[in-house]
Amino acid sequence: MQIYRFLLVVNINHQIIFKNDLIGSMKKEDFLKQFGKHIRKIRLERGISLREFELRGDINRQQLSKIENGLWNPGIYSLKKIADQLEVTLEELLKGSKV
Repeated sequence: MQIYRFLLVVNINHQIIFKNDLIGSMKKEDFLKQFGKHIRKIRLERGISLREFELRGDINRQQLSKIENGLWNPGIYSLKKIADQLEVTLEELLKGSKV
């Protein structure tokens, strides 16, 4: 079992700084796959199809599919958009990504 800690820091200019600290040894590809599975789990728990997700905002279903399959490493702004489209906070999206 791998343990992840995520830290969101808001600096003096109200910019979000995202840091992650991986405990244990996991390749980037494996991490992205596990995180993608976590995002898929949230989406499916909410009963949101890829098509419905796409209609909700800025991330299209092809991009989300790549993220969910660990083929794309999203930036912090993309993660914020995903969280908005899933109707969770960015903190909730990152917090539950322990695998």
